[in-house]
Parts: sequence; C-alpha cells; structure tokens
Amino acid sequence: EVQTLAATALAAAGRTCGIRAEAAIVNYYHASTTLGGHKDDVEPDQETPIVSVSLGCSAVFLAGGEDKEEAPTALWLRSGDVMIMSGTARRCMHGVPRILSEDETVCCPPVQPDETAAREQDNGVAGDEVPVPSPEALSRVAQYLQNHRINLNIRQVFTSDSTTAHGESASPESDQREP
Repeated sequence: EVQTLAATALAAAGRTCGIRAEAAIVNYYHASTTLGGHKDDVEPDQETPIVSVSLGCSAVFLAGGEDKEEAPTALWLRSGDVMIMSGTARRCMHGVPRILSEDETVCCPPVQPDETAAREQDNGVAGDEVPVPSPEALSRVAQYLQNHRINLNIRQVFTSDSTTAHGESASPESDQREP
C-alpha cells in the first residue's frame, strides 16, 4: 500500500515525521520526454515531505532553489531509487530535463525467467492472495521499462488542521476507515 511505502521510506531515511498518503501523482515519461522546472506548491500542506519512487529508465533530476535564479544541482535517479523532498527542498524548483534510453544506460536489469520460475507458487497465488506474475509477464514489463520511466510521488495534501475537498476534517482522528 502507498501509505506503508511512504512511511517505510521516511523511517529508513531517519525522518520521524508522520505522513498521511492522501495523493499520489504518477509521472510517465517516454525516453524522449522531459518535465520542465516547477514547484510543488499547490497543496495546503507544504511541510510534510514528498516521497518519490523511480521505476524504469534513469533520469537527470535538477534540484534548484526557491526561484529560477539559483543554479540547480543535477542528481542521477535510477530505477528503484527513492527520493525524499523535505524541508526547504520541498518548496524549491525542480525538473527532469533528460530521460536516458536503454541505449544510453542500463534502465532495468533483465528479468531472468529461471529466477521467477523458482518462486514458490500455489495455483498462481502466493502469500496474501497476491497473484504471482508469469515469467513472460515480468519479461514484458521489464522490456517496457527499457524505454520508459514511471515516477510515483506520494504526498500529504492537507494539514492536520485543514479540511478536505469534501469539507471533512483532515485530521487522522476523524478518519474512520478501516486500515
């Protein structure tokens, strides 16, 4: 679940702040696309970190300052990387000027069918009733990610003292849903 992923990433980075994963933005890139410089500044909550998960092709990520005058720092993001934007970085300019195709870098390690075939299967279901993909399906996903990038940005939208778009309290105490 996205909430668990975000909380686990924050804990692994030594962050003690909590996060309510109220939204996730999925950025999809073909190897020839980019994402221009911008700020993630529309959410009422600007204090809770954003947790960003990279899948597929590597990318150059530019992390700038609070305005376009400050020169950005280039970061290399690979498949499987998790980046946390917190503190001042949460409010800074950033963008993705370059996605590298499989010809330029190794995007994803190839799926080895013998590795997945060796996984324990019970009529295609394992563990908590999660279907185990076939080696062919995993191979198709890996092949797709050779020339594509998917970035999942997990964020808390509302502060604990604000209300949601539906007029409900955004505080955790008011959340009566089952986990």
